[in-house]
Amino acid sequence: MLQINRQDPLIKQWLSHIDECVGAVESIPPPTYHELMLFQREGDRVTFEKKYFARRQRLTAYGLLHALYPEKESYLRILENVIWEVLQEFTWCLPAHIDEAREFRKEEKEQPQYTIDLFAAETAFTLAEMIAMFDDLDDFLIMQIKQQINLRVLNNFMENGPYHWEKATHNWASVCAGSIGCAALYIMEEGPKRDHVLVRVFDAMDCYLSGIEEDGACTEGYSYWKYGFGYFVYFLALYEKKLGIPTTYWTNPKVKMLATFQQKIYLAEDHIVNFSDAQAKANPMLGFSHFLHKKIPEVHLPAIRLAETEIIDHCGRWAPAIRELLWYDSNKRGEDWPDGSWFLKDSQIAISRFHINGKTFAFAAKGGHNDEPHNHLDIGQFILYANGETYCRDLGAGVYSKDYFNENRYTYLCNGAHGHSIPVINDAEQEIGRQFHASITSQHHTDTEDLLAMDMTNAYPTCQLNQYIRTYRWKKGEQPRLYLKDSFQFKKDYNRIVERFVLSDLPYQRIENGLIMKEMHIYWPSFVDRVHMRRSVFTNHFGRKEFVNMLEIEIQKASKRCQLEFQFVWEESKDHVTEVEG
Repeated sequence: MLQINRQDPLIKQWLSHIDECVGAVESIPPPTYHELMLFQREGDRVTFEKKYFARRQRLTAYGLLHALYPEKESYLRILENVIWEVLQEFTWCLPAHIDEAREFRKEEKEQPQYTIDLFAAETAFTLAEMIAMFDDLDDFLIMQIKQQINLRVLNNFMENGPYHWEKATHNWASVCAGSIGCAALYIMEEGPKRDHVLVRVFDAMDCYLSGIEEDGACTEGYSYWKYGFGYFVYFLALYEKKLGIPTTYWTNPKVKMLATFQQKIYLAEDHIVNFSDAQAKANPMLGFSHFLHKKIPEVHLPAIRLAETEIIDHCGRWAPAIRELLWYDSNKRGEDWPDGSWFLKDSQIAISRFHINGKTFAFAAKGGHNDEPHNHLDIGQFILYANGETYCRDLGAGVYSKDYFNENRYTYLCNGAHGHSIPVINDAEQEIGRQFHASITSQHHTDTEDLLAMDMTNAYPTCQLNQYIRTYRWKKGEQPRLYLKDSFQFKKDYNRIVERFVLSDLPYQRIENGLIMKEMHIYWPSFVDRVHMRRSVFTNHFGRKEFVNMLEIEIQKASKRCQLEFQFVWEESKDHVTEVEG
């Protein structure tokens, strides 16, 4: 039985969520053949994956229930049945990741072939860990589990490769390799074969780290930090425990910076700086944070009220769920996110967060380039948050589909330039590629002001620009305000500029040279030619429709030198604000 404090309020919430998860997925049927083929035929990922992940949620839920209540034989019986269902699956890989020359080969072969993707590797890790934890699993089932782990993953890994993800500089390297390394530590005997696997695993982990800049930023977004760095940590922790050999990673400066990324990337409470394919809200995993703090004391311990209470995530991952229970320390209270200003110079992300008069205000902006992992066309994008509301938004991740990751990616509002708070210049948007980038020209922060200036000329190569500088001046005080200044130098006269700001779907009221949205007042230059507010819709990562306001401010005949300044000011609104057509 797991040794946990069952009276702890957070653990009670976790236990309640496990029961809720079981109730939610019990009635979901297994995926059909035609649902398996939907991605190849129509590009639809969601239909199959919903049922695939429901089975993984059941697997994790009943694994946790058996660990918590080993005396209840019914949990063991159901767990064994769910494991058996997983062993019978055509593939442990998601259809979107399948190597068609393997699973969907045309000629007959005696031995099935399998793709190793994130979820195939995670499944191997999960089942191997369950064998290690549960000595009351049926002996025949254990034998079948080991056979399938070897066939689909471990022998596959040893006999083939190198796989593309072994040289990846993002979460695939750490998740796939980390899961394989953990499975090997659990079920492979000591010897040259296991040593060979572990050498390749460490090589992949080093590739993962090479994709992280010295500033420790995960440019894929916070959820991918939890995911990629999570499996990096799970493997290191198990390796050190099983072999009794400490590693040097915990003292690596980049790993230290990566470990402290979480405490910088929050706007406030559960609101995230969600550049790239990230969600706008997320909660920290407290068990994971507690473990990191033991290894790296600079890691901030979040307040318990901020904790992730859904211990089983939407993909049903076992590894983070069981470690939340094992690593959470009921004696640690934690604190709110600390005030501070950070400039992550390699990724060109600036973040500022402060409290005043019981309210929290936050600002974030990014430069970077247009070939980042999970890239969006978003050089110059910014976020503004105040007292529970994100006024100037980033849309984060949309629904993953085939088109989301092919040449149609930037037609989606979430990903394209048209879904970000950046201008259209002479009817052209930002372009795709690493060569389209920003250069930071000035940056500083004090107790009362943060400043970030970037040269964005190279992001707009076809716009008749000699130079384009965007400057953010963030004034911190009782009435915070952001000054945004765009300075253009063109090669010709008569230039068209459309400034675009992505705002929350809130009531607003037009005023002279500005508008009011709750407590935020936006002011623009008096000489603009046209102002228009339109309501747009997009589909978020979980398939739900969301609305945003798109504020467009147009200059029709800008001269060779043109400077536009906008102010975002927090003032108490005395009157009830109703929506007015822009």
